[in-house]
Amino acid sequence: MTLSRDLCLLIVDDESDLLEAIAETCSHLGYSVLQATSAQEALSLLNDKPVDVVLTDVRMKPMNGFELLEAARLIYPSVPFVLWTGFWDKEQEAKARTYPRLEMMSKPFSLKQVQEVLGKLQSMKAPTPNTPLKGDAVRLA
Repeated sequence: MTLSRDLCLLIVDDESDLLEAIAETCSHLGYSVLQATSAQEALSLLNDKPVDVVLTDVRMKPMNGFELLEAARLIYPSVPFVLWTGFWDKEQEAKARTYPRLEMMSKPFSLKQVQEVLGKLQSMKAPTPNTPLKGDAVRLA
């Protein structure tokens, strides 16, 4: 399955080198990319820009990837997420499996793995990017 290159990806990681590498890779693959170095910055971008998929690190401070997922899905329940971490403990893995439209990755990951995960997300793409649940304008951050 080929992923449509018209998707806008929001990539979130507090490790700037990794963030840049993933963003550059996705841009070279033809995706539109937004970057955030914190969950708070990501929530602000979600309020301001149409986003089709959020890719985020699990271990960030002060707000981690799960907290970002939960905050974003309060308003944008259909936006797919990719969560990654260097090590998935059993509790994190079990928690991640409870969320719909979510894929998990382990660091380090390859270009092929990124392409495969994005391919899976094609069927999960929300009908309209980060459309609020209600017509009311609600700020997340």
